[in-house]
Amino acid sequence: MTENIKQSLHQSLLHAILYYNDELNEEQGGFIVKIRNKEEYRFIPIRNSNTGTPTALVLYTADVAEFNEKIAMPMLDGEWSVYASFHTHPKGMRALPSSRDLTELFTSFATNYIYAPGKELNMFDYNAKPEFGCYNWNTSNIMTFNGFKPIIK
Repeated sequence: MTENIKQSLHQSLLHAILYYNDELNEEQGGFIVKIRNKEEYRFIPIRNSNTGTPTALVLYTADVAEFNEKIAMPMLDGEWSVYASFHTHPKGMRALPSSRDLTELFTSFATNYIYAPGKELNMFDYNAKPEFGCYNWNTSNIMTFNGFKPIIK
């Protein structure tokens, strides 16, 4: 797993964005893993278990078998851990979490990224301060896109 993993977090996020398949027109995603005690990351795409169904247009759910094979089992060696979830929203939508994101996907990860194709990449991290009765999500815009126009030569 650690071969060729020497990527920064931003390189891994760019890899995740470039992995997006525009032709699917459904939510896609994966996970960013981090090497323990190092600032090295890697994006690992995981198929949406809803692919090919109407649900895939509104919900990314990682395929359990693929997640176990590519993420959970290799994590057992202790070299790396899941840093964040990453998923896309449908074309035309903003990179803001839906109620389903908050209740079904974000519940397992303290850091989550949402990419709105051609618009923006936002990060959502959990801020829990139980001593103050405070439980909320912080939002950070990582990238904003003004659109891409191909250069024709």
